[in-house]
Amino acid sequence: MNIKLCAFALVTVLMHPILAQDVAVRAEAMDANGMYKQVLALCLDEGADSPVALFLAAEYYNEGRTGIERDKNKGREYYLKALNAYRPAVEAGDLNASDKYRFARCIEFGLGKPGDAKEWYVVAADEGNTSAMRRVMAYGMILLVTPLKLLSCPTLI
Repeated sequence: MNIKLCAFALVTVLMHPILAQDVAVRAEAMDANGMYKQVLALCLDEGADSPVALFLAAEYYNEGRTGIERDKNKGREYYLKALNAYRPAVEAGDLNASDKYRFARCIEFGLGKPGDAKEWYVVAADEGNTSAMRRVMAYGMILLVTPLKLLSCPTLI
């Protein structure tokens, strides 16, 4: 067997866990290191297949990052794309708490319907998503969330 082919096979096997990681995990790691343009490029590259990637692209455009100009119109466009990409999972009841939070943000910022997003924030918060808990608090709906969940979240107390 060719040495270059063996080396490529070895690198591929060793790198497989990194290559196979969920886009959200890779994006989070790069974001923590300030690699904002690379995160956006990753999300745009994988966007067609991933509601999470579309959502993250929407967030980057909607909020802006260092080196990425804030563009509310592009943000809204990607929130709507993510919303449509999430629909099959919503219909199947196959969303975890993080996905429910992301879906709520897509409703709020993509459709411009914060009232319709509230129920998704509450459900995500009740399932333990801390970002959703903060959003619920911002809406003044704290009584709808299980109090014990809030007590177990030190960042909210």
